[in-house]
Amino acid sequence: MTRFLSSPSLDTLLADLAQHGFSFDPVEPFQFASNGTDTAIYLGQLDNDFCANVTACEGITFTTEIEAPETPYNRFA
Repeated sequence: MTRFLSSPSLDTLLADLAQHGFSFDPVEPFQFASNGTDTAIYLGQLDNDFCANVTACEGITFTTEIEAPETPYNRFA
């Protein structure tokens, strides 16, 4: 299951991911990170927002999570 994250602020998005163990250093589009269990991909700036997708991350609440877009840019199988 893919979960979709989006924020107008890169810092807000990265802080939300870091709070749950995902670290992007350096921050580059299409970069993957793991928290030891799950995976995230930073997609970069799409339209006006900075976006990332994560695998299920059971039990984790992301403040930047959005509803699935009609045509997602990336989706984990």
